[in-house]
Amino acid sequence: MRDYFQTHPERLAPPLVVAVSFVDQVRPVSEWAPPYDIIYPTNPKALQIQELVEAVRADLQLAAEQVAIPVCLAPGREYNVEEALALAILFTANEAQRVKYLRCLRHFHQEAYWAQLWQQTVNSGRVLLKAGLRLLQ
Repeated sequence: MRDYFQTHPERLAPPLVVAVSFVDQVRPVSEWAPPYDIIYPTNPKALQIQELVEAVRADLQLAAEQVAIPVCLAPGREYNVEEALALAILFTANEAQRVKYLRCLRHFHQEAYWAQLWQQTVNSGRVLLKAGLRLLQ
């Protein structure tokens, strides 16, 4: 994705929200007592979740404004989905809509340009045809 937007600088990259799933499976696996404070971890599970999120951020080379949210989606063990992931998506939605709008606007202008060019070509052909007919008379 990063390569695509680097080779197409005319396009804006959409905002990125990364869901780091399966956080219930980090060590100690038997411990599961959310919520976990990964900013200031106070127990081994929270520390492991924090390290997992940082590893994902590093692997994906996320920029400072891009977020990685630890979540668990296992039935009955849901964690951080509504509290953090949904909010992160909500807060980035306006930016995503702006990027989409600009992409659509650019596409519209390209289509409008070609439609206008075609109309000008047709009109030029009519003018040349009329001029040619006058010369023949």
